[in-house]
Amino acid sequence: MRDYLALVRREARKSYRAGEPAEEAARKLNVGGYYTQWANPERLPLLVERLYMELQGEM
Repeated sequence: MRDYLALVRREARKSYRAGEPAEEAARKLNVGGYYTQWANPERLPLLVERLYMELQGEM
């Protein structure tokens, strides 16, 4: 789980710094391999949105 969250955080941060909207960042984020088999992939956009809020200082 820690590796998954680190991957999502790293990729979301790149997208945030590039000025991409959170929705686009989540859509293009490829967690790949093992993680694609995890349940509830629909949570990824929510996670990216939350990370964007943290990066903006809202959380």
